[in-house]
Amino acid sequence: MAKYKPETCPISQFAEILGDGWGWLILREAFRGTSRFSDFRRETGIAKNILKLRIDRLVENGLIERKNMGISGQRYEYFLTLKGRSLEPIFLNIFDWSKDNLKDERQ
Repeated sequence: MAKYKPETCPISQFAEILGDGWGWLILREAFRGTSRFSDFRRETGIAKNILKLRIDRLVENGLIERKNMGISGQRYEYFLTLKGRSLEPIFLNIFDWSKDNLKDERQ
């Protein structure tokens, strides 16, 4: 197996974009059709500053695009790009794996 340096390893590069749970929660909501910052915040419980950083990272990496809706000045909505939508099968596999293997012990 080839040795990868963290900066050239595909898994490491992927983890840089979606390595924490917040990025995945934002994607979950985007797959559900959420597009407004306030709705992402309400549905995920992410603090404003963290949400802004994570959305900015997703935008910078081409997974989500920011569109100015022009309502009351600068209001943005966020939409999955083709690149972002291509993560859906991975997202669904992780969801299914988690349901099957990470059962809540409190039940």
